[in-house]
Amino acid sequence: MTKLFRILAVIALVTSCASKPTLDKDKQVVYQYLYKSLPQLRACWLPYLKKRVVKPADSIALEFDINSRGRVEGLKGKLSSAYLPLRIKKCILHKVVRIQFPKRNEVMSIRTQLAFR
Repeated sequence: MTKLFRILAVIALVTSCASKPTLDKDKQVVYQYLYKSLPQLRACWLPYLKKRVVKPADSIALEFDINSRGRVEGLKGKLSSAYLPLRIKKCILHKVVRIQFPKRNEVMSIRTQLAFR
């Protein structure tokens, strides 16, 4: 993975947390765990990107909670365009739900947008 791709991936990964206004450290942890998972997530759309079915401007909006055990709950995903294959969405949701975040004291709500670059 090139340095430029890593920078673009981090920029494309916009995460907002709705648990407390002062969760900067928690945000960083979420960024780190999602960033570590980018190669697996990218594998979901890369074949379609090569076939030009998916455009670099396409994306998926994700919403989920991280429970006290660090597991993903209530995962929802919305593709940016109706023409995108549902396989991409299913693949990404399957991979996100398998991410084990650190244990925490409270539920943390996450909203993030992944660009298909």
